[in-house]
Amino acid sequence: MEILNRIHIALHNAGMANRILKPQQIQCFDYICKGHDVIAVLPTGFGKSVLFQLLPDILPTKTTINIVIVLCPLSSIIEDQLHSLKIMSINAGVLPSRYENENCETLFNNEDMGMAADIHLPDDLVNGLTSIVFAHPEDLLSDVGRKLMKSDVYQKNVVACVIDEGHCVEMWGNDFRKDFKGLSCLKAMFPSVPTLVLTATAPPQLILDLKKSLCLSDNCKVIKKNPNRSNIFLDREKRLSNNHGYDSYSAILKPIAEDLLNQGTNYPITIIYMKLKYCGFAYSLFNKTLQEKQYDGSEKTPSSRLFAQFHSPQTRKMKQEIITELKKEHSRIRVIFATTALGMGVDAPYVSNVIHIGPSSNLECYFQEIGRAGRSGHPAKATIYFNNSDIAANKCTINDAMKWYCQSDGVCLRKILLEYFGFHNVVQKNCCRVCNGFDYNASQTVAVKIPVNQTKVRTLSVADVPVLFKQLQQVLLECEKLLNDSKYTALYHHGVLPSASEIMESIEFILNEDDLLKNFSIYDELCASKLIALLDIYAPAI
Repeated sequence: MEILNRIHIALHNAGMANRILKPQQIQCFDYICKGHDVIAVLPTGFGKSVLFQLLPDILPTKTTINIVIVLCPLSSIIEDQLHSLKIMSINAGVLPSRYENENCETLFNNEDMGMAADIHLPDDLVNGLTSIVFAHPEDLLSDVGRKLMKSDVYQKNVVACVIDEGHCVEMWGNDFRKDFKGLSCLKAMFPSVPTLVLTATAPPQLILDLKKSLCLSDNCKVIKKNPNRSNIFLDREKRLSNNHGYDSYSAILKPIAEDLLNQGTNYPITIIYMKLKYCGFAYSLFNKTLQEKQYDGSEKTPSSRLFAQFHSPQTRKMKQEIITELKKEHSRIRVIFATTALGMGVDAPYVSNVIHIGPSSNLECYFQEIGRAGRSGHPAKATIYFNNSDIAANKCTINDAMKWYCQSDGVCLRKILLEYFGFHNVVQKNCCRVCNGFDYNASQTVAVKIPVNQTKVRTLSVADVPVLFKQLQQVLLECEKLLNDSKYTALYHHGVLPSASEIMESIEFILNEDDLLKNFSIYDELCASKLIALLDIYAPAI
């Protein structure tokens, strides 16, 4: 239980002594301490940040101070992290940008950005006195960044490299921010240092691609948690064809504007994703509908308006003001018209509705964006509006999985999402429009075939059922005693171990230790290996 001892000390040093960690978080720390590369696919709001926040204290000290390098795609994420780490008294810094007027909230090509004339590195950064160093990929791979990483201080003290929002390596690295694809150089810079890749959205194929692109070790560990957000109701609606022009948008936006007019600040906070060219139209429509009632209180200023826009042409200051207001429980902003610029790095816990007028380019982006809703745990809703033109066969910017989500007939929407990301569906109440029996008939649309990964399943003979059941009971009792005997059991919430009956009910799809971790939160490797060994004997996978 050495890892729990290290976690206990790290939590205490960070002022989080009462923090309860989840089994997947502890498993990540355990693997990294053993020198393994790790890909952690954990849902939005799960607590991925704590993994790199605690790493400098958890990993054994190399010389004088441990340094963890954290690669981030967005400045907003870095700013939030620096603020949080300051409160925890953890010394953190950021590698200065090599670009003038740096605005990483937008997607950019390297050649489109103006180079800064001179870069000054803070002394703490140069001398290795910063425990966590944040950087954009473009800055890490610059001449200044490479020189810093190759310095004696960093070569002797870097203990881990972290890539936050790791799916960007594959989704952005080929076209927009090509330096993401160059992050494999981390293994050349620090060959004996483990790499931790964090993301909330990674289907099985993307995980394989990440291992290859980042040159991760052959024994790289993958830790996954079912990303199901049970409090989000999934909805979809047909919208008017593009032949109707702006009327296709008005038909959706006008009722929302009228509800906002009647409810004011009581209207649930709603994000409406749309193309940039329609944001201005939506803003104008709301302005015309609400008129004098578009403001909260007597002040008629932009900051008191009930609706706002969020997109890349806005200044960084404007965006930050909007995000700060959205984070408030009693935000003045109740409706926001946004492009994909409002995505990663935005923690607004009181958003109740997310609406898409037109599909996202893929299910990874869609899942990331609807994840803005219901983060406080309250009931929320995600609705997508589309027409036949949006998902036409010649729409190469929309992938087949996204098209299938829109036009599938009689298939649970949650099932489509979860199986795409490599998880089994979760049966629940208030699931989606299809399960509630209100879905339109999509059978007239052209079917898009989505390949389904064929996996092995376990088989168990009737004669072996009572034998396996008794053996499982015995092992589970041993595991329960082991976990309860640990003096650090308060560090993490292992809850109640599953019963033998619960394992028997799910035995068909429990293929390895990772399945026990995902489905039953069994963190302890010894317990998991004993259970899998039993299943392999009595219920082999075929």
